[in-house]
Amino acid sequence: MIIVALGLLGYAQLMLKSQKFNQTAYYRSQATIAANAILDSVRANKANMGSYACNPCTYTAAPANTHDKDINEFYTAVSDPANFPNGTGKIQNPNNVFTVTITWDSGDGVGSTKFVTEAVIQ
Repeated sequence: MIIVALGLLGYAQLMLKSQKFNQTAYYRSQATIAANAILDSVRANKANMGSYACNPCTYTAAPANTHDKDINEFYTAVSDPANFPNGTGKIQNPNNVFTVTITWDSGDGVGSTKFVTEAVIQ
């Protein structure tokens, strides 16, 4: 009876770890999608590449141009709690090397998780 109980406890712990790892994979997938979307927007609007820097990215109430609309979409995706708990994003672009950083609460009480991707756009 004790062996069966220990086996069930081990199985329950395995299921909990599996759920946590699946959630982490989901967040990383969402971060990849959001980062690639903003980088695609930059590529489509090369004339205004320098306007895409934001640290942290914030929402513009009445965007008057394409790059502000793109940053609003990025901010909305990153700050949506369904995508990232306590999510924030920043975009840096020194010398046309774009670094997109998305940070969210990892939910384990330890701190936050950071996803960083870089692209050279010319």
